[in-house]
Amino acid sequence: MRVKNGPISFQDCSGTIEAQSTNGPISMTSGSGDVTLNATNGPISLRLAGDDWQGVKLEARTTNGPLSAILPHTFRSGVRVETSGRAPVSCRLDACATAVSEAAAGRRVLEMNGRNATVTLSTGNGPVSLGAPRGGPRII
Repeated sequence: MRVKNGPISFQDCSGTIEAQSTNGPISMTSGSGDVTLNATNGPISLRLAGDDWQGVKLEARTTNGPLSAILPHTFRSGVRVETSGRAPVSCRLDACATAVSEAAAGRRVLEMNGRNATVTLSTGNGPVSLGAPRGGPRII
């Protein structure tokens, strides 16, 4: 699915999903499968349920837009967050306290729940916010 100047929204969808938005937001609530979301000049917001991602992968990427993800504190799937070096990252998940963080060549990488990422979140020129449904203290 490709959209220009408009929103894309998914709720409880499963299967193979490819969505691309230019100048509009993408949102996904729950879901499973092989999911790829790309937004240019727009935000991506995710709200995942369950203890792990059910499916091949979830990849969400923004260029010039923020990325936010709400995950349960009990989320066990590997999560990789990639940002441009200056993009702020805010994390209110317990897993952030033990996350592996690397910074090099203008990129910043944060890996939670191991290095085998099923969920990859990346942004170029946008902030990243990771949280839990009930908030919690800011860890990074």
